[in-house]
Amino acid sequence: MKRLEDLTVWVSFPGYPAAIGIHIERALRTVCRVVTVGSNEQQEPVESLSLREMKRPILPSEARTSFFPDIEQAAPKCGAKEPPDLFLWLEPPHGFSPADLDALSCPRACYFIDSHNNLQFQLKLAAEFDYVFIAQRACLGWFKAIHPRTFWLPFACDPGLHRNNTLRKFHDIAFTGEVLPGSRRQALLTNLQSHFPVHLDNCVLNDMARVLSESRIVFNNAADQDLSTNFFDALASASLLLSDMAKGSGQDELFVEGEDYALYHDLNIADVARFYLRNARIRERIAARGRKIV
Repeated sequence: MKRLEDLTVWVSFPGYPAAIGIHIERALRTVCRVVTVGSNEQQEPVESLSLREMKRPILPSEARTSFFPDIEQAAPKCGAKEPPDLFLWLEPPHGFSPADLDALSCPRACYFIDSHNNLQFQLKLAAEFDYVFIAQRACLGWFKAIHPRTFWLPFACDPGLHRNNTLRKFHDIAFTGEVLPGSRRQALLTNLQSHFPVHLDNCVLNDMARVLSESRIVFNNAADQDLSTNFFDALASASLLLSDMAKGSGQDELFVEGEDYALYHDLNIADVARFYLRNARIRERIAARGRKIV
């Protein structure tokens, strides 16, 4: 049996600056050999997803293929003497699927990160993999019914990036992410802005980590009842996370409100924020425990 450090994993994901695959790839490289597989010609999805403000280029794949990751194209470029021990496909935001998976003799695994929006597409694609991981716990039953080797794998933080980057707090409340006009998120932020200074910045990676750690409170809104990466990133920043409850997401299984983070409801969000801004010792104690847990 091979040692862990001798295993070779092919990882296929779009190199968007905000893609969760970047963090998973970095973690895998600390324990095994990794080859990234995919296309570098992804300008159209970047434009359609309004990702231009991310200020960072798409990361190139080591084994370049067509836009749809094609295993038969990738194999010669990865070297026939080093076949993979695992193929891991990480769902891209645009929902494209890999091709020619039958060319692989190793186990094939996928990680679906957007099941609440792409459920039917993912249920059909799951049959092509030996192991299925999903981020949305609420969808687990649907996948288990058609694929017994399906597992809930919630998001996490990247300790090399998401950390306390400063000893000073410059912002009372901050949010890093997209705010759509007319959305519940916009209404909640407008409410907070009528009472407190709120710093808004749709940034990623190091810029996002810096803003989070410079804030006394980090706002989170569970869109579509999703326990998103924002929840974990904020906890890791050593700032107090102010979040609503994503029902059925596993949030209440992983974290305890009032101990790991601050829970708000639409009608009391300003009162909850005010309490924690006025009580620094309580705020910092909860923030420290939340960071330790995540």
